Amino acid sequence: MPALASWIAARKDLAERAPKFAALLGRVKIPLEEIEALLDEVDSKKRDPADVAKAWVDDHQTEIAAWIG
Repeated sequence: MPALASWIAARKDLAERAPKFAALLGRVKIPLEEIEALLDEVDSKKRDPADVAKAWVDDHQTEIAAWIG
């Protein structure tokens, strides 16, 4: 499988209308391997997406704090 990437799409004037939020979106980085593991938990293991997301957030407080910075 080829390497994949994703981007955050937003209004063209987002940086002007909400500069702090636009900057936050630019700092969000989640490695593809982690996203694949999260998807596997939901798709293959049939875990509730909200539970999977909460567990990921609970385990990544340092990274999230850096994004919010």
